[in-house]
Amino acid sequence: MEKKLSVQVEKLMKDGGADLFAILPIADTVTAESGYQPSDVLPGAKFVIVYGVRQFEFPRLGIVEDGGLHQGMVEYTANFFIVANLLDHLAYRTACLINDHGYQALPINSGPPYDGRKLRGLVSHKYMAELAGLTERGISGVTISERFGPRIRIGCIITNAALTPLTHDKPHLCDPDKCDDACIKACPVNAISRTKLDLNACDRFNEIIITSGPLKTRCGRCLYSCPVGKAT
Repeated sequence: MEKKLSVQVEKLMKDGGADLFAILPIADTVTAESGYQPSDVLPGAKFVIVYGVRQFEFPRLGIVEDGGLHQGMVEYTANFFIVANLLDHLAYRTACLINDHGYQALPINSGPPYDGRKLRGLVSHKYMAELAGLTERGISGVTISERFGPRIRIGCIITNAALTPLTHDKPHLCDPDKCDDACIKACPVNAISRTKLDLNACDRFNEIIITSGPLKTRCGRCLYSCPVGKAT
């Protein structure tokens, strides 16, 4: 039964557009921060389904204008939210499938609402992906996959379903020496260094400086600059 349901879940995910997929045993998540562990959100959970959807490369993000701003943010932001919607849609459909088999399933949203003070959600999608071996955290704070580099977004579903574990060997992809500190040099607000990441500076730039009106513009320069997984 567990193998059959696991196969159905993976097929639904991949047919729906997921590029990365893993089934992470809850025992492997105990290193997550207390209060933000999957079992804190769903007591009795047995697995975390972790999946990723690619983003694309946007060449105009490399064109910096006078004043330090850059082009390409509109198309990048549009893709950013399209992917978030797809992640949530996949999570909902998959949770329904699991519910139909008599188990609980809790999709973790890939966008708002989240804690704007601590800049985090209920569970760290990035950390779950790293524990599952799908990605590695780069010095810019983004999560990096072998095929798509940092141009990937992650979703999670927590469940008490009986599933078959599916994890991967963790990749080793972020090498600041090899790329000559590409993301550090690309960041318009100097939020990135090899030893520290200033999330508040990054968030302020995205939410206040480059955002006007209802459109929440995203920067994307660190993703654009990273050479890992680039098609060209």
